[in-house]
Amino acid sequence: MRAALKERLSVAISQEGINVPSAKASDIARFDQMHTRGLASTRELAEIAGFQPGMEILDIGCGLGGPARVLAEEYGCLVRGIDYNEEYVHVGNLLSKTMGSTAVLDHGSALDLPYQRDRFDGVLMQHVSMAVSEKLRLFQEVERVLSPEGTFAFHEILSIDGQHPAYPTPWAAERELSHLQTKQEFLSSLSQAGLTVVKGQETDREAAAFFEKALSHTSSRGLSSVFGPQFPTMVRNVLQGLQDKKITIVMGAAKRSSQL
Repeated sequence: MRAALKERLSVAISQEGINVPSAKASDIARFDQMHTRGLASTRELAEIAGFQPGMEILDIGCGLGGPARVLAEEYGCLVRGIDYNEEYVHVGNLLSKTMGSTAVLDHGSALDLPYQRDRFDGVLMQHVSMAVSEKLRLFQEVERVLSPEGTFAFHEILSIDGQHPAYPTPWAAERELSHLQTKQEFLSSLSQAGLTVVKGQETDREAAAFFEKALSHTSSRGLSSVFGPQFPTMVRNVLQGLQDKKITIVMGAAKRSSQL
């Protein structure tokens, strides 16, 4: 499997004329930013969170490490990523090594983070909670590894009134594997874990425009090299879910409630 993903990415990137050893993190963003609005949302989230040079940041559900490399290269952060998908971690670390990035990816579970308490100045999470059923445990782990003055930056897809989009989507092949929360449920889970949202915004309009553009570029290899031939169908389903007001996409920042 590792060889298959590595080969697909290698072919797709080379066909775009990108020389990986000399590439910047932004040059391969269309292949390794595995979330809505890609590179733009990673940068926007970093600004919302106030990430600064020298901060130690954890990217939970890091995928191939695209956001981790951007935070390391453009923001001067010391970044670790963690993902349950061992193939993503392996290929992502190969990309980091080839590109000379300081970002390091670990294989592990977001429900049992292998890091000490209070370690990170910031925790980043993009499009992860929808695939995790144990929300309280997930956010308790975020709170545990976050430093007392640290910031949790989130970018998540939520349900409107308990509705679901059609499946497959990038996070679930079928509804039974999807664990969407409503905004109220999301905020409640954070609160129970000891986290309070201090900044938040919906990005539905920008997200819909992003998906419409992605579908219009039928020849784009991009994330199809990661998610496979069903990726256009996944994108259409998410876009339709936004247009039908079944889902909403939010980003923001939270702090430890005890520090407020």
